[in-house]
Order: sequence, then structure tokens, then C-alpha cells
Amino acid sequence: MGVAFLLLAVAGCATAAPTPKSPPPATGFLASVRVNGGLCQGEPCGELLAVDAGGRWRRIRTTSEMWTGTLPEPRLLDLRSAVAASRLPEGGTGVCAAADGPTLTHAVAVDRVLRSASSCGGSVNAADSAVRALDDLLLDLGG
Repeated sequence: MGVAFLLLAVAGCATAAPTPKSPPPATGFLASVRVNGGLCQGEPCGELLAVDAGGRWRRIRTTSEMWTGTLPEPRLLDLRSAVAASRLPEGGTGVCAAADGPTLTHAVAVDRVLRSASSCGGSVNAADSAVRALDDLLLDLGG
């Protein structure tokens, strides 16, 4: 009887489905666009829009204004696809400022490798998928 109970208990365990676990939330840097320079009254101009891998974004202006939010899932998926297809240079050009107006520096993380390009360095390809997606996002979030 003890053996029959043991076999029944083992058989019952073998048919039980494992409990699905939800994936951990995505974290870490995904993409950003930084604007330097331009015309501001009496102070340096600039702002940063940064998005993390989970879709949380923050937009900070040098005037101490800050906004935060979370991208809707379809927009986040589009941004992730654009980042994955990006051909920005590895390591990039860094942040710079042009004397004749604002510069934009786009940065993305592809497989944990930072890629970036700045408009004053002449290395920004306006057709790059991440550049287009970040510029659109900057405009959509009030830029």
C-alpha cells in the first residue's frame, strides 16, 4: 500500500504544470537624445530625453524643468526595433556644441554597447532608424 501511494504521489507531481513566471522588468539605458546650444535668454540651452529599457522616460531642460512618463507598449516596441537596427558608430563622437546653433547627440545601447553620434561632428545619419525614432519622440513629447 505504501508503494502504491508513493507511485500515485509521484505520478501526480509529474502531470502538474509549472507555474509560469513573468519576466523581470527591463531596466537600464536604451536610448537618448541630447540638445546643446541654441538661443536661450541669459542661460545655457540644452535638454536631455532619456528612455530606459522598460519604457520609462525623463526629459530634463537646463531651466530645471523635468517631465517623466512611460511609453505605451507599441511605441516602446518601435523604439527597441529602431535601436536594434541602428548603425550609429560604436563609442560615438561624444557631446559637442556648435557655434551656430543647437546640436543633437543621439545615443543608444545595442547589446550593452554604447553607440552615439553628434550633429556637430557630422556623423549623424538622419536616415538612421534610431535617429528618426528619437527625433520623433522628442517632438511628440513636447520638443
